[in-house]
Amino acid sequence: MRVGALECVVKLYWKVMEHPLIRRRWRYLVHGVRVDILEHMENGDKYIRKIESMGEGLLFFEISIKEKSVRQNCHILYENGKKPPLDIAINGNNKIEYVSYFLQDEKLEHRKIELENIGEYNENVFSEVFNPKDNCYISYNCDFNYWIDGDTIWVIRSDNSCNKIKELHVTSLDSLIFAGDEFIGFKLDAIRENEKDEIIRSKCI
Repeated sequence: MRVGALECVVKLYWKVMEHPLIRRRWRYLVHGVRVDILEHMENGDKYIRKIESMGEGLLFFEISIKEKSVRQNCHILYENGKKPPLDIAINGNNKIEYVSYFLQDEKLEHRKIELENIGEYNENVFSEVFNPKDNCYISYNCDFNYWIDGDTIWVIRSDNSCNKIKELHVTSLDSLIFAGDEFIGFKLDAIRENEKDEIIRSKCI
């Protein structure tokens, strides 16, 4: 399940070149709370990263492509039946449309991460996962650990025992994590102060 458009949202747009990876910023006014949203350019596509407090005990993560596909999305869902799943949506162009996830009455644990990056994954992996003739929903049962190491957030499957990983970069700051050929989580790098403020506001740390 993916969170729909936020109600009562006012867009205030301005252009800032504060980082070579960041082409624009968006600022929304959400229920009286300002939320900064990063916009990245990656392989010609613009992606938006959002870390947002949805209330006490509820924190929302999303990385989404700005130019939405008009074709049907396929979804890989990782769920435990207790809250909305981690949802990886793949569009008809075989690109990541969005990745979304909630922390719900859970905490980010400060931890030194010792996972060894041994290479990069190719996004074409998704063409092997989905068959257009089949139902475009694949669901897995699992739980996740939530860690913060410096300015990096890690969401990693709790059943993972492998310390050698590969990254599939959605943007230069955000990536999906694989152990062997198995998806085990995602990483959000270079967390900014305003994003940390959202985490603190949610009381999920």
